[in-house]
Amino acid sequence: MTRRGTSRGTKHLSTNKDVLERLKPLHPLPGLIIEWRRINSALTKVVFPLQKEKCFNPRLDMPRIHSMSQTHTATGRVSFAEPNLQNVPKDFAITLPTTIAESPPPGAWDEKSSSKRGGRRRQSMMNVKPGTNSTGVAPNFSVSMRNAFIPFKNGVLLAADYSQLELRLIAHLANDERLRKILNGGGDVFRMIAGELYRAPAESIKDNQRQHAKQVCYGIIYGIGAKALGEQLGLTEEEAALFIDKFTSRFVGVKKYLKETVEQCKKQGFVKTVTGRKRFLPSINSPNTHAHSQAARQAVNTTVQGSAADLVKTAMVNIDKRLTKEFPSCVMTHRHSHPDLQSSRSKIRGRPSNFNVPHPIGGYFVLQLHDELIFEVSVNELRIVAQIVKTEMEDAMKLSVVTPVKMKAGPSWGNMAEFEL
Repeated sequence: MTRRGTSRGTKHLSTNKDVLERLKPLHPLPGLIIEWRRINSALTKVVFPLQKEKCFNPRLDMPRIHSMSQTHTATGRVSFAEPNLQNVPKDFAITLPTTIAESPPPGAWDEKSSSKRGGRRRQSMMNVKPGTNSTGVAPNFSVSMRNAFIPFKNGVLLAADYSQLELRLIAHLANDERLRKILNGGGDVFRMIAGELYRAPAESIKDNQRQHAKQVCYGIIYGIGAKALGEQLGLTEEEAALFIDKFTSRFVGVKKYLKETVEQCKKQGFVKTVTGRKRFLPSINSPNTHAHSQAARQAVNTTVQGSAADLVKTAMVNIDKRLTKEFPSCVMTHRHSHPDLQSSRSKIRGRPSNFNVPHPIGGYFVLQLHDELIFEVSVNELRIVAQIVKTEMEDAMKLSVVTPVKMKAGPSWGNMAEFEL
């Protein structure tokens, strides 16, 4: 406050996740704020909306949730609302500190200070590490919301996920021979790419080097700068720039493709996906540097992510055709009225009495998570449905790279194990 009673403008300090992560070693409070935000986000974005939207399905004899889907997005990805089931997080653990108090700076209290008045109390406080209890072990709590999603009776959930789909698409679009050879060769893709970057055999690559290669791959594809990449990798800007140079020098086709995509967008004003779908980007020729840079990133993003969306949608249509041919009852979704339910009692919310309707057979598509498709399948037809899904996903488009699909199955969304055909 000034002498006249007015307040001076003050700079608001950031409290985002990156800042709080850097402050965690200094005091337990930043860690507590991070965990509170994670829990609050899960409650407000997932739990409360799901409780609001669920309704009882008399045919399946269980509560169900039906999201509103939007298929006409800019990139082509399918989005959901009311509620957004794509936001349901994977299982995570939280650590709640037990001691929240003023922490003296390291070394502020030594053996001499403990003999002073109150020194014993201060010394005992220093023996408890921030975020831990008296035994030195932080109390961990597991949060699992996906386990709440279960299939109908005598059913399982089947998840089919494309492996490194966007990386494979850019290898196809860029016609990069070196990258295509790695992707078509099988094995751990990012470990092999790390071997190219570090000029070392793939089997000698460490886990942190593999992670660096993965972040570099996707960072470069979507126009990340050396500074931002360095922050992600925990490296200096110069070291991150060296990583980018290594990647572009080893995979020259990708570098050429990214440059040509932006230049072509400047001339035509739009970009195309692998199926020919256009997206117009008028800001690509804007004199505003920020607007131009954003449009350039969107140009590359659309060709790669939009092509991935087109491929996934093609697979979804082909799978639906095969399933309805194999299992005629799959023509009706869980929201359709069943012929045996055309009575007044079917309109009553709640569990009807003396209700005897056969449970569904075959497989039902229930959710798309970008490159992953989730189906609800009756147990007896799991292997048949899984074979249909895997075949149609891997053969959705003829590309110069293979598009392998990994499959999982289980009694709930949060409890799935790898499923081999």
